[in-house]
Amino acid sequence: MPDAYKTTSDAVTATNSVLSASAKFATKKVAENLLKYCALGVVVKDLIPFLKPDQPSAEMKKLKELESKLNALSTRMEQGFNGIKTFVAAHNFYNKFASKAATLMSYMRQTMSNPSHHTKGLFQRAVVDNPPLWYAKQLIEQLSIYETNPLKVAMNELYFPQYETFSKWKEVINEVLAQFLIVETYLNGMFWDANMIGPNELRDKLKELSEKMDEWFKEYHRVNNTSWTGIEKYIHHIQDSCQHIGNEGKCDRIVKEFDDMMTNRAFTVLVYNDCGGYDNHAFYGHNALFSFRRGGCNIAVFRVTWEHGACASLDDLLYDETIPT
Repeated sequence: MPDAYKTTSDAVTATNSVLSASAKFATKKVAENLLKYCALGVVVKDLIPFLKPDQPSAEMKKLKELESKLNALSTRMEQGFNGIKTFVAAHNFYNKFASKAATLMSYMRQTMSNPSHHTKGLFQRAVVDNPPLWYAKQLIEQLSIYETNPLKVAMNELYFPQYETFSKWKEVINEVLAQFLIVETYLNGMFWDANMIGPNELRDKLKELSEKMDEWFKEYHRVNNTSWTGIEKYIHHIQDSCQHIGNEGKCDRIVKEFDDMMTNRAFTVLVYNDCGGYDNHAFYGHNALFSFRRGGCNIAVFRVTWEHGACASLDDLLYDETIPT
């Protein structure tokens, strides 16, 4: 049997590295430490006849420390979910995957806080009835289909793709999959002679998923860099629903949303009073959007591409008359 204290200490160190990293890198950090979690499963199984939770040994104290760290990981996932639960896709995602991961982690932690044949049996029944590898593969498969991808469905609820929403969903998805990976690896050491078949398969699938998420990130930038559809809808929303707010307030709201937009572009926003007719103002500009005489105001948005410190779009912009204040 491996050195029990060292093995448990290594697992504590591994879990600390997961907790100290951003949640979006949780699966990557767990994947770097698979052998430590597998060895932990072997050690706990072998120590069960000797450990007594009410008579703490050095190994028992370390196991309880590890249980606390893993609980913190589950808590972080729950807190992350609070940031996305307003989205339609969140409820189904939580019920199908997040709650399963949290439950399996709970059974796993019980084998550490109270190692016994009883808690080991409960954990074994839990992973047989709810195989973590199966659930992780199901989630990865659903992420490959637009209609069942909760991140993409959530992004589609927005006027345009935004960093905060993308980041929150990526973090929660990674936290859930990281927990499935930990449980799968731990049970592999405890019940499958540490053959690492399941954990290695899941690790490889998670690496592929990470690359796909990077592509989604780039694609959302391409959409915002070139399309006006969502931006136009948002501008109309501001004009229609914010008539009780002054021009400065409208502009502040637009700028706040644009600051979170997934894009490589910069934007210039003009909000001013309805002039009562086109004779009072005129615009010309490449890569620009105008919404005149709606909601008591006019709004102009210019999408800027910066080149060598100059603004190409604004260089092309011609003001026929001074914009009235």
